[in-house]
Amino acid sequence: MKITRLTTPAAALVVSMLLASCSFGTESSANRLGDDRRIEVGGPDDGISRPVEPIIVYLIRGDEVVSRPRLSLSPLNPQSIIDSLASGLSEFELANDLRSSLSISPLVIENARLNSDVAEISVSSTFLDLAGSEQRLLLAQVVLSLFKNLNISSVRVLSDDVDVAVPGASGEVLERPLLVSDYSSLIGSLT
Repeated sequence: MKITRLTTPAAALVVSMLLASCSFGTESSANRLGDDRRIEVGGPDDGISRPVEPIIVYLIRGDEVVSRPRLSLSPLNPQSIIDSLASGLSEFELANDLRSSLSISPLVIENARLNSDVAEISVSSTFLDLAGSEQRLLLAQVVLSLFKNLNISSVRVLSDDVDVAVPGASGEVLERPLLVSDYSSLIGSLT
């Protein structure tokens, strides 16, 4: 396996070029670069290299969500995908009126973990205080991003280790683990 180490300033350019050359399809999991094309990004001062993988996340645009390529720390897990959603937006994403509820309020999700084949996200009281329409869009971007990149069967939303009733795509109350079909009607495109 060939691994290239880059300093942080050079990493952005190389990663952007690399992502531009990747084709992201619509299969159930994100396309990943072959092992011979993985990049480790590390800053010169931290002495730590960080392997990254390309993923697909869903960002909010108006009343829908659209898919976008991103990078996530490897190995992929629910927390690394949540962290990618909370990491801010590119110039392209800003210019196209995209947003992430998690980059605005990163404390909404306290942690995310995998329990067998179920992704569990623990939400804070901040999430419970959000308007239902904002909860719906936040959950759409999180649930769709988790399903796109991980081999999971469902997503549980918890507060203090208790399941939370949440809004589905049409505002209906869901009191069960969440599925792609609960939010797929909110998927839009940039065109």
